[in-house]
Amino acid sequence: MDTADMKAAEEARKRKHASSIEGALALFQLTNRAEGKSRDTLAWYELTVGCFIKWMESMESLVPMGEVTEDHLRGHVIYLGERKTRRGHRLAKSSINTYVRGLRAFFRWAAGEGFTDENIGERVRPPKVPSKIIEILEDDEIELLMAYVSSSPRNYAIVLLFLDTGLRISELAGIEIADVNFGVGYVKVMGKGSKERIVPFGHETHQALYKYMTFHRPPVSGVRSFFVGERGQGLRKQGVISIFKALKLRTGIQRLHAHLLRHTYATNFLLAGGSSLLLKQNLGHTTMSMVDHYVHLASLRAVEVSREFSPIDRMRRKR
Repeated sequence: MDTADMKAAEEARKRKHASSIEGALALFQLTNRAEGKSRDTLAWYELTVGCFIKWMESMESLVPMGEVTEDHLRGHVIYLGERKTRRGHRLAKSSINTYVRGLRAFFRWAAGEGFTDENIGERVRPPKVPSKIIEILEDDEIELLMAYVSSSPRNYAIVLLFLDTGLRISELAGIEIADVNFGVGYVKVMGKGSKERIVPFGHETHQALYKYMTFHRPPVSGVRSFFVGERGQGLRKQGVISIFKALKLRTGIQRLHAHLLRHTYATNFLLAGGSSLLLKQNLGHTTMSMVDHYVHLASLRAVEVSREFSPIDRMRRKR
């Protein structure tokens, strides 16, 4: 590289270092859109990096990209730990973890693009999230839930599909008519990272989906969504969330939400003898870490069930 090229490269580096964080965020989001990142992912980056920018402004320490340091990021993490929600509660460590992961992704990109000399987020670790045992739905709770949706063919099919496949909310909301294969018995979904996968469903779910599609789905033209909302439009993610908010009130199951059915499916799949590798495929996970969590949970459930068959206890009951 000759002197002129070196000088031009240095000038470009200085311009990038002098860029505002807002400007860098806009370019980061442009890159994400070009790479086909989902709307949820874009909104997540806007939230996490935007929160950092607002904090910097409130501290009167908003600086150009090249002057942001690890101490700025650590100060923001401390602020998040002390921040309270509208209800007066402190942010959960899992929420703080989410914010930090968003910032780390942004500053990793910024370093790669030359906005900073190094990846300042690399050594900023998110707080450890306590590992909690997920309380899945018990059989009697599932029966109660099914009883409440039995009068609605659409909601009945939705609940069964969740319990039988472990789909994410966005995946279920994104199902189109052509994605459901009644001949073989599977649904094709678009998962995280724009990765398509096929998930099988059982006989009862097959019947519920077929009855809804054949006899109860409104005959609206131009709507490709499999599940249709009250106004004849395709059912969206927020619509699914609203269904479960109403079911939570009606059933009295306080911890009920759509994602709990995903946990319930995963645990019951393993308890029924399904393999962890097959579960990973069905859930659309890229690693085994979350699946290992379900394996641990299924093992605990198996211990509880096995205790009922204690040979010694059975012998004593016969006396």
